[in-house]
Amino acid sequence: MIAAFLESLPLNNIKERDTFLNRRTTLFDANLATMIPFVSDVSGSATPDEIFVGRKGGLAFFHRYDSDTNYNMSIVAESGGGKSFNTGNRHAHALAAGRQVRVIDVGRSYEFLCQEMGGEYIHLTDERNPCFNFFTNILETPSGDIHPDEIDSIIPMVGFLCGWIFLSRLQLRARITYPRDMASLIIKAINIAYRKNGRQAGLKDVADAFLEIAKDYKVHDQAPEKLYEAYGLIHTGRMRSILTEKTTYIIRKIMLSLSLKR
Repeated sequence: MIAAFLESLPLNNIKERDTFLNRRTTLFDANLATMIPFVSDVSGSATPDEIFVGRKGGLAFFHRYDSDTNYNMSIVAESGGGKSFNTGNRHAHALAAGRQVRVIDVGRSYEFLCQEMGGEYIHLTDERNPCFNFFTNILETPSGDIHPDEIDSIIPMVGFLCGWIFLSRLQLRARITYPRDMASLIIKAINIAYRKNGRQAGLKDVADAFLEIAKDYKVHDQAPEKLYEAYGLIHTGRMRSILTEKTTYIIRKIMLSLSLKR
């Protein structure tokens, strides 16, 4: 692989290699797999959102939103292989294109980029525990109700505090099934809390509503009590404001980086 790479550089061509590459014979899989990265190249995306240099030295465009399926991607490399550098470069491209960037990371890999771009960098420490109340900046429908996308994001958070797993893969792996009325119960509690207190609502309001309406339901594992107990731990602990008070971070900034403890 190294020899092939060196030969691809200027003034390093070996004439004998041309004869080898131009032959029409069949190769073993191992030989072919070694050669293909330097003989072929990626065509890239049609939209020049990000510009990379291909294996053969040509320009390759990439745009993650050109996909018709989903926008998920992963960057895999050994430690020190440049994952954070590549991701930071992608963040810079996204900001240059006018997008907003939200980062959740263990460590401080994106601190300087966030500060350079005028973003909001949040490092959770014992001294700084900002609030992330989902009610403060919640999106509404034209009729004034909570947007369905917001509901879909809040359900797993509240469910997790109740000891419920709403992720299908985890349910399948653990061979656990939960009735749909549990999610419906959470939705009702969230809506009651929001109608009552609006953007000033917090987890305590959800817990109160959840405990009240659960009296009319057959709920397994004392879920309302679990939620109330979870709220009690937050309310009396050092992170008491994490979901109960007004959100303190600036969500309107173009880049938001949340750094978790190692």
